[in-house]
Amino acid sequence: MALFVSILASCALLQRFYQKRDLRIAETVLSRFGRRMDLATNKTPPPHPSLVYLPPIHYESLPSHDSSSSSPIHVATSAIQGENDAETLIRYMETMIRSVCLFTLSRSVQFHVVTDNRIERELRYRLILPQSISIRYYRTNLDQDWLTLFATGSAQRLFLHTLLPVEVRKAIYLDSDTVVLRDLDDLWNLFQYFDVMHYVAATRESEIIDGYYLRHADPRLPYVYPVGINAGVLLLDLEKLRRMEPAWSKEIQDIRYHYDGKLHVGDQDVLNILFYRRKEYLMFLPCEWNIREDSWCRMEKANDLGIVHGSRKRFQPENRNHWLHSFTDVIDNHPFGKSEMWRFQYENKQLRLPN
Repeated sequence: MALFVSILASCALLQRFYQKRDLRIAETVLSRFGRRMDLATNKTPPPHPSLVYLPPIHYESLPSHDSSSSSPIHVATSAIQGENDAETLIRYMETMIRSVCLFTLSRSVQFHVVTDNRIERELRYRLILPQSISIRYYRTNLDQDWLTLFATGSAQRLFLHTLLPVEVRKAIYLDSDTVVLRDLDDLWNLFQYFDVMHYVAATRESEIIDGYYLRHADPRLPYVYPVGINAGVLLLDLEKLRRMEPAWSKEIQDIRYHYDGKLHVGDQDVLNILFYRRKEYLMFLPCEWNIREDSWCRMEKANDLGIVHGSRKRFQPENRNHWLHSFTDVIDNHPFGKSEMWRFQYENKQLRLPN
């Protein structure tokens, strides 16, 4: 009898040993590559290891390959009221456009703004712009399902090639809640690194093995390895996308249908699924072109900072004490057309542009 009890006790000990071993193995694998999930009853999921950095994305600086003033940088964005507060969108747009005015000194810039009547009217009234900056306004061509997939009109970035004029061959897409802190010519020049299969460029969702897609996204949702991409700043080769039609539109329509109810961040999820399937279509951007509160971007120099992105409403007044909000204060408090000094800066800016 004593022998039988001893055997049972040994078996129980062995079972507990293998359970703990398997749990440790699972934790290690998940902490490096997997999703956050409960590993045992009443056990808090282990956090992903902090500061496990991915290799940085870096491209050598190139001179502008097309710097004539007749060929501007094209910047596209969307600001449609819907359930969004109109005044908030207008303030975002003012700040973003003015930041481009301040920092993009080497090239002229043409904005392509997809919006509604009220926001267009307010922007025309409020913005005082130098001659090097121009704005064209458009109305959305999205159906209702796409229009309301996430933030109203954000899915327009998937279909800009069907809306903008054919002479616009490339464009930088910016979310309205972004602030530009560097000459956009540096970002525009990264188009030179596109190969024949690249259609879109985007930053990673995080620079460490962590982030939204590892912790919070639907586990059934594919995403770009290893941590997903963020769609707040994109380089779009519109000419290639037009040549891809109707295959491009058909594939993203299929993704929306197949993953209906799981696309919690809307068109960004669509792009992650698409580029999970078609890795060759995507080029990664350096992280300094889309700085968010959880992007964990490392920069060699402070002036590498390119664009900050106030996602999760970090540019809202209630988040005024958040470190990201300080960047909007710099732009919002600039005198622009209200002072002689700013008019002088405009004139100098025009002189620095190529003839």
